Amino acid sequence: MTLQRNSLSNATKMIFSDFKKIVIKVGSSSIVDSSSEDVKTKWLKSLCKDVKSLHNMNKKITIVSSGAIAFGKKDISPNKLIKKLDEKQAAAAIGQIKLAKEWKDAFKKYSINIAQILLTLDDSE
Repeated sequence: MTLQRNSLSNATKMIFSDFKKIVIKVGSSSIVDSSSEDVKTKWLKSLCKDVKSLHNMNKKITIVSSGAIAFGKKDISPNKLIKKLDEKQAAAAIGQIKLAKEWKDAFKKYSINIAQILLTLDDSE
């Protein structure tokens, strides 16, 4: 289900009314503009508004976000595709900081705190 961009419609609210917890997966292409390699600010603000609406309905929201490599790429290799693992890891390390800041800044308007969860292999077994 795609969340509406201006606010949640009554139909959307009804769909989510039966759920206590909602997981939203955000892919790199949703949050990062491929040409500028910057955040899609308008899109992110709209998503945050939708999340606030769900939050106001007492929903527990988890956002799973890609985008760290995409945000860090221009600092590592601005003019070429990153292929090597060590370059991807470096881009992810740089981009993760930028990505977390974008999420924090976007949700600040709605007084919603964000956190990063770090998982280990033991967490998944």
